Amino acid sequence: ETFEEYIRTLPERERDLIRDNSKTDAQRITQTLRDGRRIKAAHGGGCVNDFGAYGWVIEDEHRTIWRGKGYARGYPMSSFCTEAYDQWAQHRFMKHWVKHKAITVHNKSKMDTFCDNDGLRKRSIAAKDPWSPSFFTKSDSDIIMAIRDVKTELPIREQFYWIKGHQDDDKNLSVEDLPWLAQLNIQADTLATAALN
Repeated sequence: ETFEEYIRTLPERERDLIRDNSKTDAQRITQTLRDGRRIKAAHGGGCVNDFGAYGWVIEDEHRTIWRGKGYARGYPMSSFCTEAYDQWAQHRFMKHWVKHKAITVHNKSKMDTFCDNDGLRKRSIAAKDPWSPSFFTKSDSDIIMAIRDVKTELPIREQFYWIKGHQDDDKNLSVEDLPWLAQLNIQADTLATAALN
């Protein structure tokens, strides 16, 4: 069974999160997980009026090995919501890739995740112990909890980092002149924009 066939067997919400993906090197991501090497992933999102979309990119040693995009759901739509959907979709993708390929993930496997929305990073970290009334009064708490839940199902340790995004760059550098991780973030934002169009 191909991964695309496997995706078609998933419940609709799962399917919608990860069906629009494209690989450049499926063997590399599998081997990276088996060998315990560090994976880097970036995600980005955006919204126009009430419509939101996300994009994510996974890389290994400065080489993009997988990418995905899709639509965020929610009202009111916000940039925060699209970025949260993106992280959720990226983790769901990894969970299902590992399951589909029956990968024995090395116990030293790590994923460094990069996002230009520091609020999402902070709320994701706070979700480790969300049992305070103020946590649930904030919008998009359901998505933050969904991210937390999928992380418990994924045998990969994650470090979540804020990265200066292209919109934060006051020097107006070209994409090629930005650090590699910022370029990854721009790739993810470009995928989100393509999903919106």
